[in-house]
Amino acid sequence: MSQPLSLRLPDATLDRLGARARSRSVAPRSLAQRYVEEGLRTDEHPLIRFVDGPAGRRPRLQGTGLDVWEAISVVRDNDGDEREAAEYLQVP
Repeated sequence: MSQPLSLRLPDATLDRLGARARSRSVAPRSLAQRYVEEGLRTDEHPLIRFVDGPAGRRPRLQGTGLDVWEAISVVRDNDGDEREAAEYLQVP
């Protein structure tokens, strides 16, 4: 379920949002919704960033080139041992 939210944006921000939305052929409202959702998720998990790919947006471990699903798969393959998975993936 979604609910409406009204907010004020500076003219320059609204112009940039509109330009970015046009360049991606999406509605500004849809792009703003994505930015809010991804921003909240990034606040919760600061080492995750979102990238575009052939199948759409996906979370990636910042600075590694690994998608989150890849890291999770390695952790699971190592019976949940995060240290062993980190060593295998060569990430801190």
